[in-house]
This record gives sequence, structure tokens and C-alpha cells, in this order.
Amino acid sequence: MSCRRRLYRLVAALAVGAAIVVATGASPAQARVTQSITLKPTSGAPTTKVSVSGTGFGASEGVVITFGATKVATATTSSTGSFSASFKVPKAEAPGTYAVKATGQTSRRVATKNFLVRANWPQFIFSAAHSGLNPYENKISPANVSGLAHTCSPSPPRAPARASRCGVL
Repeated sequence: MSCRRRLYRLVAALAVGAAIVVATGASPAQARVTQSITLKPTSGAPTTKVSVSGTGFGASEGVVITFGATKVATATTSSTGSFSASFKVPKAEAPGTYAVKATGQTSRRVATKNFLVRANWPQFIFSAAHSGLNPYENKISPANVSGLAHTCSPSPPRAPARASRCGVL
């Protein structure tokens, strides 16, 4: 096959490829777009403020952000399909792993990341004030555990005032 014939075939193949891209309205770059979200932080107690940012969504579209099954925020993407928003972890959420999902309202693109809800005690007797109460504990209470009661006892003799013992016993 002559060089000229090969060149004609190559030009014809490129023309057909360009026609397919134009006909579908897709560009090679669009075919590779993947959407994703980032959470900061990725774990925390109920009421923690979480920042969520996303990329790969449609240009200038609305995005709905859910925490588990609860809608917690909305955002509008930029011309490049990126967005940022923030929300608070719902106060009533029990400890565990929850899906945070961003859904593009026009493109229907979806991205998901997990968030770990914790009710950890950061230090002995919960805080620097030694309150003995964990405000994020939303599962155990006197209402659902018989014999459980909120109580405080005075400081032992010669102990600093902050050594009193308060909490749920």
C-alpha cells in the first residue's frame, strides 16, 4: 500500500472519529469525568461542623447533600462543576458510620463518603471542667436503663474543688 493511500485512510478514520464525538456531544475529557467529595473532618460527635467539597459535577447545577437519610445542605456548582458547603452532624445521630452523599440535581451524578459519628470522652470525667457528663451521649439515659441516675458527689477532703464527681451512675 502506498504512502498516499495510508494517509487518505488515516484522514478518513480521524474524520469519522470526529463526527462521532460531535454527534454525541461528548468530548474525550467529558467521558473521563468522575465526581468525588471530600469531608473535613471525617469523624466527630453529633453537632460537629463538617465541610464538604466536591468536583466532577455538572456546571452551575444544584447539589443536595444528605447525611444518612437526612438532607443537611445544598450548594450550587461553579462553571467547572465544583462546590463547597458545610453542615452540622444531626444532634440525634447515634454513634456509627453514616454515608454523606452529594447528588447533582441536573446531571444526577452522585458521590459518597463515610463519616464516623463518635461519642468519645476526650479525657477523664469528660472535659477540663470535669463535668462527668457527655453531651453527645444520646443512647444511654435514666429513661432507658433501670437504676441509672444523674448524680454529683462533693469533693473529697483536701482535694481541689474540680475533683468532684458528677455524672450518670
